[in-house]
Amino acid sequence: MHLRNVELFCEVASRSSFSKAAEAHQVSQSAASQAVQTLEDRRGTV
Repeated sequence: MHLRNVELFCEVASRSSFSKAAEAHQVSQSAASQAVQTLEDRRGTV
């Protein structure tokens, strides 16, 4: 599990927005979405 994925997950939850979380972390929206997806896959959640 990568810390960046957890940070992005927390940011998405806090802002209720993938695009705003991505902007805050200076990554694309698709990169933020992929980071959260990876975290979900590894934890076995949806």
